[in-house]
Amino acid sequence: MTPLMIRLFNISTFATTLLVLVFNLLGVPMNFPSNYLMDKFGIQIPTIIASASFAIGAWIRYGCANEENGFAWILAG
Repeated sequence: MTPLMIRLFNISTFATTLLVLVFNLLGVPMNFPSNYLMDKFGIQIPTIIASASFAIGAWIRYGCANEENGFAWILAG
C-alpha cells in the first residue's frame, strides 16, 4: 500500500505513516470526551457517534482520493 501511495500522491514514506500517526495521536485526547459520554449516557450514544465519525472519515478519504490535493483530504479524513 505504501509504494502505491508514494507513486499516486508523490509523497514521502514519512507522509504515508502520518495516516496511522494521526489516528493514534487523536485517540488519546478523544478518550476523555468518550469516557465522559459513556459515564453520562451509557455505551449506545458514544458508539453511534464513533461509528458516524468513522463513516464520515471513510467517505472523505474515498471521495477525495483522486483530487489533485487529495492527500491532505485523506489525512483529514
